[in-house]
Amino acid sequence: MDVLLRVSEHPASQVQDLTPRCWKQRFADKPLRSDLFADVNDGLE
Repeated sequence: MDVLLRVSEHPASQVQDLTPRCWKQRFADKPLRSDLFADVNDGLE
């Protein structure tokens, strides 16, 4: 899901950052979450 959210705001000149290996090194520790993720998890509490 994170990559799909990043595609719209990530510079096209750096698209290689969104490939699996590079994504893991750059973004795995701070993934983006969709608004739906928060809504679903709030309902579980």
